[in-house]
Amino acid sequence: MRRSTFVLSLLVVLGASGCSFIDDFGPFYIVDASVDAGVAGDLGVDGGGPDLGPLGTVQSLAAGNEHACALYSTGRLRCWGANEAGQLGNGAPVSVADPGTPEATPQDVLGLPGPVSSVAAGYAHTCAVVRDGGVNALYCWGSNYDQQLGIPSLEGGTSTPQRVSGLWEPKQVACGNDFTCVLTTTGRVFCAGQNASAQLGISDGTTLESAEFVPTTALLEAYAPTAIVASARNACILTAGNARCWGNNESEQLTLALSAGEAIPYATDVGAAVALGIGSYHMCAIDGADSIQCWGYGDFGQLGNNTVALVGPRADITMPLEEGGTAPQRATALAVSDTYACGIFASASAAGAVYCWGGNQAGEIGVPLSVTEAALVPIRVAALASVTQLAAGTDYACALSTDHKVFCWGSNYYRQLGPDGPGEGSATPVQVSGLD
Repeated sequence: MRRSTFVLSLLVVLGASGCSFIDDFGPFYIVDASVDAGVAGDLGVDGGGPDLGPLGTVQSLAAGNEHACALYSTGRLRCWGANEAGQLGNGAPVSVADPGTPEATPQDVLGLPGPVSSVAAGYAHTCAVVRDGGVNALYCWGSNYDQQLGIPSLEGGTSTPQRVSGLWEPKQVACGNDFTCVLTTTGRVFCAGQNASAQLGISDGTTLESAEFVPTTALLEAYAPTAIVASARNACILTAGNARCWGNNESEQLTLALSAGEAIPYATDVGAAVALGIGSYHMCAIDGADSIQCWGYGDFGQLGNNTVALVGPRADITMPLEEGGTAPQRATALAVSDTYACGIFASASAAGAVYCWGGNQAGEIGVPLSVTEAALVPIRVAALASVTQLAAGTDYACALSTDHKVFCWGSNYYRQLGPDGPGEGSATPVQVSGLD
């Protein structure tokens, strides 16, 4: 079976009410898909059957490598796509000998004790912050091959959400390829899983992975982080107007000519950064002027500045212009994946237009592969309008519209476009049915 070696996109929007993420691996819009848990209904103790409670409307999205999740206004959660390790959380039996089959129809995540307030999707695992017994708790499911669930006793993985012990008041969760990080209400960051590139923020030189959530070496609470995102081998916190990142630096995505992996959080120095999206080897941010800057690996044009570069310095993308004019549109959100990125832009006459740029393996930038294999500058995803959030998977992307409908496009190899997606995939966005 075809499988990508990388992961998704994550994104956080500072000051966003209800969700921040989106953009997944990610956001999608992704990394933290948040809703106000106070409005959630009673989901029941076992999360099954009628105790799931009212559904509500989709508020945010999270995209992993080849699976996606939708978080509802009631705190309900549904996921679809790849399920070989149980990352959909539907309780279906999975094993190495008998991996779970992809699910085109969005599946209820079962076994959660209360409403979800934050969700993140990784390569083959998913985690969520859940209200449990009057406090926030972290639940994870899917692959635990690299200890990314933070549950030492769990071998292989699980298709049923499991509570992670030892974390006090998690606020937001971010999933990388094979690791997970949590931001707590006190501003501390704890991570578990793979640490080969120092993505756990541990700099002792000996910890290659951690089966439990451990605090980062740096005291990140000193920066007063407001959000956290993760990608394949990097993690970042958002602070007041800036971002600090650690982990892989093979393409100088930490913005400095450092070693291959750094546990110390380095400032990206994007002027008044209001949003950040990170891929495997490059990063993008929306600055205070509503422009997008990208840096790092750009061999597929994913830096969006009409160039191809193995390593590109931080620079503005070529912003789409007002229709019939010369003034640039304003960027309001973005989602970043391994080889491409997408953004939501607002013009003087309309808001919610989607543009994508970079590599085009399966139509993920919104045009057929026969038209172009890469776009060095943003191109319009013509069929979309009034979009509020984005989520970017490895070779597919999803969008949430103002009327709470979800549309996905790109590869459909693992049914990530939903029940109505053509088997060969689609460069034209397809509405995901089964979410209402």
